Amino acid sequence: MIDAGSGGTRLHIFRWPRRVADPLNPLYPAVTEPQELFSLAVNPGVSSFKDNISGLEPHMAELLQGATSQLEALQESWYLIPIYLKATAGGRDLYQDVRDDIFAKIRAILFACPFRFESRYWARTISGEEEGAHAWLTANLVLGTYRDPSHTFGTLDMGGASTQIAFVPQDTSIIANYFPMRLGNIQLHLYIKSYLQFGYRDANQRTLISMLQHGKASGSASDPLVHPCFPKSVRFQAPLEVPFVMEGGRSVWILGSGDLKQCLEGATRLLALHERCFVPSKSRSFGGISSDGACGIAGTYQPSVDGGQFIAMGQYTKLAKKMGLPLGQYVSLDEFYVGVERLCADSNPTIFEAEVDAPEALQANSTLGFHRYLQDPLLGSSRRLRAEDALHTLVQDPMQLPISRCWKAAWFYLVLRKGMRFEGHTKQIQFAEEINGQPTGWALGAMASEVNDFPWSSGRSGQPGGPEPMIFAAAAEAPSHLSQTLLLAVALGFAFGLLTAALLAAVWLRRVTPDQVGYCHLLAA
Repeated sequence: MIDAGSGGTRLHIFRWPRRVADPLNPLYPAVTEPQELFSLAVNPGVSSFKDNISGLEPHMAELLQGATSQLEALQESWYLIPIYLKATAGGRDLYQDVRDDIFAKIRAILFACPFRFESRYWARTISGEEEGAHAWLTANLVLGTYRDPSHTFGTLDMGGASTQIAFVPQDTSIIANYFPMRLGNIQLHLYIKSYLQFGYRDANQRTLISMLQHGKASGSASDPLVHPCFPKSVRFQAPLEVPFVMEGGRSVWILGSGDLKQCLEGATRLLALHERCFVPSKSRSFGGISSDGACGIAGTYQPSVDGGQFIAMGQYTKLAKKMGLPLGQYVSLDEFYVGVERLCADSNPTIFEAEVDAPEALQANSTLGFHRYLQDPLLGSSRRLRAEDALHTLVQDPMQLPISRCWKAAWFYLVLRKGMRFEGHTKQIQFAEEINGQPTGWALGAMASEVNDFPWSSGRSGQPGGPEPMIFAAAAEAPSHLSQTLLLAVALGFAFGLLTAALLAAVWLRRVTPDQVGYCHLLAA
């Protein structure tokens, strides 16, 4: 499974047991739970190749080489091992024709690779709701809580381009954004909402555009945009990206002011909390104040999260670690806000400590490599900057550096507290990188969705407990495909025989006269 995120591309290799029917529910599909064996991440995301489609070849080659080296012992079965690529919000941010060009190239590469790539739908940009569903499935599949829909965990995910919430509401009536899911004989009723351009990177792009349109500064080196969510006196250049501008390649200068109050006020406006809500809640004031309805971000319907338990993953967890919050324990948003204040009070973060969507992507052989070189705009030289030069820097992506921590912290807090309406004092959210030894994220859930569509066996193998687990069910299930084909041929032949007999009988009946009918009754007697 290749996760093509907005900030990087990650390869995941899974194994899963052969699907065996539950003896207590033999008519329902068997459920198998994948386990991750290996992962490899490279930078940047595939959406970054919109102006360099040919650059996808070495990018994908690095991932495929990692897969072939890890699976070298199974080389004879490579053609049976399925490979999928699913892009998330970075792909959703692209213009349609650009997205089509990128995926045409990706599919050509995967069709030519040694693994099993059968359909163009095996490489595509997935919807935000699918992404949220896969993240929810990852957590609840690993924990086993999917078996009892009344005791599942909701999930919260934050990335560079989008953010997702997924949970089983206490209210059985889900007015919108309903996502049904069936696993075996279990029917699940999820609420899932994905907000494109509400990820931390896209939200900051929207902030910069708003500053240019409604502010007085031009964004030039001599007239920078004053940004309250970056440390005071930090000066840097940030790119403006498509689709937030007509064409890429333009950058603006930013001067941090380090004002948390103004930062929260400006970021709150991005949530569009005063957009009209069309779904009533319990509040009788809804008729006069639509914001008292059952809505959150941008007037979007959302059931109440009160009383639920949630697992936050992705960038939420990476920032919680920087705050010193405990992982795997419930914390309140009031505790989270203390971390916001601490990060925003840091006026001189270490600028060389790189932060990316996936830290493991910063490796010597990755596409971009570990070291990022900064350029001093005043000296006009391209060189590695000393620490004392860090206040005057030109960086390719400031969102990957610690100077962005205050912005991330403020944005994450507002999305959860005001956007998704979690109470400040209740301990409903735990931050997690792993669950029972398996990484959080949507990749495991996506693989589970794919492999649980594979054929399953009855378990009558003559061995206690059914068939032995296999590393790659695609290879293990290949004989069952053949068996199913033979069974289908026999069934079709039998059906054709019955149909032929019925037609002959109909022709014969049409030729029977009344006298013959009487004669038939006489014979029957």
